[in-house]
Amino acid sequence: METFNSENWFPAIKQAAMDVYGHLDKSVVSYNEGIIDVIKKEYPVRLGIVKGEIYGDGSDDVTLIGNRIDRHKITALYVRLFLEKPIFTVNYKNNEQFPSVTHILANEIFCFNII
Repeated sequence: METFNSENWFPAIKQAAMDVYGHLDKSVVSYNEGIIDVIKKEYPVRLGIVKGEIYGDGSDDVTLIGNRIDRHKITALYVRLFLEKPIFTVNYKNNEQFPSVTHILANEIFCFNII
């Protein structure tokens, strides 16, 4: 399988997740680091799909191997994957004080940091 340079972003993404989690109340929000590993496995497949949409499927003699996509599309793909599979979960019970907007939007704030 081809290795994509953007796969090297995962250590920085994990650190960004930890940075966001470090500012959250752990009694309100939980963090599932394992989801990042799931996304890391899914990423090459999804990137291949994006590249196929941009460059075609290779049937017209355009090879996908040498073609690269810009960092904006890669970032958009990361954001999409992390919003589809959120790494933060709000642990809210009806009898507790409603969580702050920061806690409710923890996944979106994390994605903003990726951007």
